[in-house]
Amino acid sequence: MARLLIAITILFIQQLVFAVILCPLAALYLCGLVITGGISLWRLIRRDYGEVDGGANLQPALNVLYSLALFQGVLFCYRFFSYSAGDGLVSKVVEEYKLDKEGPFRKSVKEYLRQTRNGCAKDPSFIKERNLVTYAVDLMKFESSGSYLSGARILDALLAQSELKEQHSMIAQLIGSASCSQIVEKLLQALDSRSRQDKEIMELAARIVVKLAGEIHLKRFPQGILCISSLLETSQRQPDDDSAPSDEFKSLMKQGLVILDSLAADKHNCSLICEDQSLLFKVMAPISSDMLHLIDHDEWFSVAAASLQVMCRIVTSPGSTGEN
Repeated sequence: MARLLIAITILFIQQLVFAVILCPLAALYLCGLVITGGISLWRLIRRDYGEVDGGANLQPALNVLYSLALFQGVLFCYRFFSYSAGDGLVSKVVEEYKLDKEGPFRKSVKEYLRQTRNGCAKDPSFIKERNLVTYAVDLMKFESSGSYLSGARILDALLAQSELKEQHSMIAQLIGSASCSQIVEKLLQALDSRSRQDKEIMELAARIVVKLAGEIHLKRFPQGILCISSLLETSQRQPDDDSAPSDEFKSLMKQGLVILDSLAADKHNCSLICEDQSLLFKVMAPISSDMLHLIDHDEWFSVAAASLQVMCRIVTSPGSTGEN
C-alpha cells in the first residue's frame, strides 16, 4: 500500500512539473519569436521609452532593436505558413492526379517540393526548367534504388493520366534523348524476370516501357530483347494435373506480350523481334501449347489474346518483315 501511495505521489509530481514548467517552456520555445515580434511591433507603434539620460542615442538604438526583433518574427511566420501551404499543395497535386492521398506518390511529391524549396532558397534561378517530370527523370539516373523507385512512381502516375498530353510529350522527349539512354537500359533490365528484382519496380518498369515504346529503339539496347523475352519464359512451364500457372506468371506473360506489341509498332524494332526465333516461339506458346486446353479458358483468355495481337502486329507489318 505504501509503495502504491509513493508511486501515485511521484506520478502526480511528474504531471505537475510537466504542466507547470515544461508546457509553458515548450509554448515559449515554439511561439517565442511570435511573442517578441508582437511586443516589438507594439513598442514601435507607441515609442514610449521614457525620459532617461542619453535618450537621444537610446531611442534610435531601441528602434533598431525592435525592428530586428519584428523582422525575425515576420520571417518565422512566413516560414511557418510556407510549410503549411506546402502540405496543402502536395494534397492538391495528389488529388489532381487522382491518387492515394497517403500512398508512396505523396511522399515523392513532398520530397520534390522540399528539394525545390531548398534549392530556391540558395539560388532563385534553381526553379528554371524544373518540374515534376524533370525531377522524376533525374531521380531515375541515380544509382540508389530508393531514388529510382521514387522517380519511377512519379513517371508511372503521370503516364497513367491520358489527359496529361503535355507531360507525356515531355517524358517521351527526355527519355528518348541520348543523355537518358541509361534510364531506358535500367527500365529494360528491370523487366528481367530471372533477376531478383523488386516486384513493384518490375511492374512500374513494364507500364512505363509500354507507354514509351515509341521512344525505345532495341538496336541501341542489345540485351533489351533478352530481358523482355524472360517475361515469357513462364509460358513454357506446363501445368501439372492439379496445378496451373499462378496469377503472377500470367501477369508477367501478359506484360511481356503487351510490351512486344508496343515495340513492334516500330518497323525497326519489329524486324529485330522477327530475327529472334526463340522469342517468336515464346510469343506463340500461349496458343500453341496445351495450356489453352488444360486451363480454364476464361483465365487464359487475356494472355492468348495478347499473343494473337503480337503475331497480328508482326504479320501485318509493312515490307519484308511481315512477308517473312
